Amino acid sequence: MLEQESRKQSGRVFDVRIDAISLEAATEKIIAWGNNYESRYVCAVNVHSVVTSLESTGHAKVLEESDLNLSDGFPIAKLLGFQGFAGQQRVSGPDITLALCAVAEQAHIPIYFLGSTDAVLVRLVYNLRQLFPQLAVVGSHAPPFREMSSHELENIREDIKHNEAQLVFVGLGCPKQEIWMLNQKGHVNAVMIGVGAAFEFIAGTQRRAPLWLQKIGLEWLYRGIREPRRLAWRYIRTNTIFVLKVIPEFLTKKKS
Repeated sequence: MLEQESRKQSGRVFDVRIDAISLEAATEKIIAWGNNYESRYVCAVNVHSVVTSLESTGHAKVLEESDLNLSDGFPIAKLLGFQGFAGQQRVSGPDITLALCAVAEQAHIPIYFLGSTDAVLVRLVYNLRQLFPQLAVVGSHAPPFREMSSHELENIREDIKHNEAQLVFVGLGCPKQEIWMLNQKGHVNAVMIGVGAAFEFIAGTQRRAPLWLQKIGLEWLYRGIREPRRLAWRYIRTNTIFVLKVIPEFLTKKKS
């Protein structure tokens, strides 16, 4: 029933399903799935993810089959608003991570982190425990920056299972994290949440844009300036593709 309701309350951005849901409601839904050890996955969908889906049918399939697609980005949330979901808020990777950890601490829900580096994971867990002293972090793993072997994947699954994690936060970057979650659905009895750069932001190894820049949709510009070699070209390319497609589509809908 919950899944049917989620599908009904959703819009489309270039044929990518985006679920119209608040941070609070998304947190409640994910916690409910986790308490039942349901094998599900959640994607935080931003402009980069949408453009990737246009260029890759594989990524489009991953987003279509996900259990929940969050509006991670000012443009994504605004486009949902234009489709009748007034007041749709941005639900970003860092925000859903912190919201889930707050509930997980109170409800004694075991959590697991997959992604980034060992150094980042140490700082991530340390900072989270400063915020949530009773948080049950039962495991973490920094995979190699290459395609993992079947043996390595099996070891990760066994580690998650052995530690009885109910929530698995995945910070492998788009589209790697989404592909991993799709492939593990049915094998990992936990809710997998793709959160992008949330690990680095919460760990403090990357600085997040000021709130006022986030609210006007310019967090991408801030990140591009701070990490020009890694992110500038990606943002220029994906944002240009997004704008060139969204303006004609929006104008067409306004006229109809």
